[in-house]
Amino acid sequence: DLFCGSGFFSNLFGGKKQKLYGYEVTPSSIAEANQFFSKKFPEKEIHFSVQNLFQNVDGLPKLKNGSLILDPPRSGAG
Repeated sequence: DLFCGSGFFSNLFGGKKQKLYGYEVTPSSIAEANQFFSKKFPEKEIHFSVQNLFQNVDGLPKLKNGSLILDPPRSGAG
């Protein structure tokens, strides 16, 4: 989930996936997402982290058979 905020779309579709990844620039949103998803889906691998997607996308996992949700800010994804 790119530009995930606190994980709105991960919450909608997360029940169907074994692993959840989310990236957002705001540390408080990532902290909230980690806390929420760890409680909601304790059996899943949860990886929400702070990442400025406008400056650096190195280190993002390579997905196979996964789904990518892109919810950029109103100004776009660059």
